[in-house]
Amino acid sequence: MNDSLVGKNSNTVLIGWLFFISVVLTLLVPSFQAPDEINHFGRALGLADGQIFAKGGAIEVDSTFTRIFSMQSEFKFQYDFKNTRALQHHLEHLPWTHQTDLLSLPNTAVYFPLVYVPQAIGVLIAKLFGLLPYATYQAARLSAIAISFLLLLWANRIRTIPPLVIMLLGLPMSLFLTTSASPDGVSFALTTLAAALFLKIYHQQSQEGHLKTACLLAAVIFAIITARINTFPILLLFPFLALYRKLSAKQAAVVFSATFLSALGWVVYAFKSIAADGGFFVNSGMTTGQKAVYYLQNPSRLVKIFADTLSHPDVNHGYWTQFIGVLGWLDTPLVRGYYFIFSALLVVGMIIYYNKDKRLLVLSIFLLLVINLLTHFILLVSWTNLNDLTIQGVQGRYFIPIFILVAYLCSDDGAHIFAKNHITAKLKLWLPFAFIFLSGIALVNAVTNRYLLN
Repeated sequence: MNDSLVGKNSNTVLIGWLFFISVVLTLLVPSFQAPDEINHFGRALGLADGQIFAKGGAIEVDSTFTRIFSMQSEFKFQYDFKNTRALQHHLEHLPWTHQTDLLSLPNTAVYFPLVYVPQAIGVLIAKLFGLLPYATYQAARLSAIAISFLLLLWANRIRTIPPLVIMLLGLPMSLFLTTSASPDGVSFALTTLAAALFLKIYHQQSQEGHLKTACLLAAVIFAIITARINTFPILLLFPFLALYRKLSAKQAAVVFSATFLSALGWVVYAFKSIAADGGFFVNSGMTTGQKAVYYLQNPSRLVKIFADTLSHPDVNHGYWTQFIGVLGWLDTPLVRGYYFIFSALLVVGMIIYYNKDKRLLVLSIFLLLVINLLTHFILLVSWTNLNDLTIQGVQGRYFIPIFILVAYLCSDDGAHIFAKNHITAKLKLWLPFAFIFLSGIALVNAVTNRYLLN
């Protein structure tokens, strides 16, 4: 059987396994326990109700959701507070009040609403069937999960998803976020799809159909970067394709310019008319723009805070553990040994799935570095006070999408340096299965002890 077909079939099983774990987690994890999930779900509710742009940085929600938000916030850092049958029964039977409260949406109001369409579909289906508020929330979660995994199957059909990418999608943190009503799972799937479309153009000898694929890639990238502003540099995929004559210079310039200008236009609009009206991103008495100008005028302070942040061992340790999995509101770590095991398995995966295409490796390293710096700069000017010694607000989960992209570009199931080794051949086949199985155990253990058991 063709190796590519074997890989596609294996990935279908693995994606199905990830889907199953995600659905199980929706039964175990109480509502609104992912970071900022309340505000993300609010955007989906607003979109389903026709409140597309969250004017003034806020939307109107049924007052029942205000009650649910308040009740479920009790879990945050309250380790003795557990989910009980009585609490769950109460939540499930809360009726619609048909009275609205204003829900402020700090930092989610600036996202383009496209990534909230999967959740909004779930909300609309729930309303169609007359479901109660809590069931509406669950419908939004399940809809987002289903559409995320359909996007993964689509990407796998375009170009076989490398096992290392499957492992990243199976990280405890990735799976936990995928089960929430936030757009993280959707953004992970869109990044995977973007990588598949890019490689389809890059590896295809004939340019026939490339423009159509490039336009689809542009739409996917637009959805990603307008929800994850730190990933703007992935637009460089288009000039890279032009550089190696996979797209004509004219085609690359058109799709790059159209995507960049439309995305930039949204960002400017969002920060001026949404974030500014809501008074978001103001600290140390300065707006985001004022702080950006300040640091650019004082480059020595900019260099120092970057150096102090990126060289701080505790900060980097925090990034890595959050990347692998610190669940809940970053208040639910895994058992300590899991961090070492998952780290070791990822290192093994990086070695045995390594692709020898140096051009893609250079591109990947460049994107990783630039997005890392841009992420820190965005959090510097939006969340960090002038008297802070290190950049605040950066979380390990922010780097999952770029690692997915890099892993897709730098992995090749058939061209790695140990391709002819029999033992490695067995290992590379079973490693993602073992990784996901272990991730499922770690997740169930963590969320059960955190939310269900005294």
